[in-house]
Amino acid sequence: MVGAIDTRILFTIIVALVGVERIFELVLSERNARRTLGRGGIEHAQPIHWTVVVFHILWMAAMPVEVWFFDRPWFPLLAGVCAFLVVGCMILRYWAVTTLGDRWNTRIITVPGERPETGGPFRLFRHPNYVAVYVELFALPLLHGAWLTAAIIGTINSILILIKARAEDSALESTP
Repeated sequence: MVGAIDTRILFTIIVALVGVERIFELVLSERNARRTLGRGGIEHAQPIHWTVVVFHILWMAAMPVEVWFFDRPWFPLLAGVCAFLVVGCMILRYWAVTTLGDRWNTRIITVPGERPETGGPFRLFRHPNYVAVYVELFALPLLHGAWLTAAIIGTINSILILIKARAEDSALESTP
């Protein structure tokens, strides 16, 4: 507890806000996917996309459940570092989203004749959105000591993100 404020409540609110942000991303993603498919886009590796979605939902739900059920402690220094990382991840993710514009979506869709993006954060990382998600998978749960969620679901999600990144690389290489 910080003063009269239960940090578990604050953490649950933060996770809920991230959940609302993810819903916004999904709406934007679906709109952009329809546009990309309308330009002749080809979808690749659909099963991995939906597996990532399911594990991401589990991750979102597990964080507050672990914090409340196991009464995880709040460590101010760890929380500060993790908050910094989470904000940095959001900045990187939205830099990637704005760089891609209406080409950004959570699915793997390529359009023949369109070149992969190389500007913005793509100059630094091949998959900046995945880098941001990967770090966030561990930083957000550890914001309030949900180490089981970070260790188990975060690790599974990270492996799925790596598989998805490889599938995306393969799709980009096979698209003329």
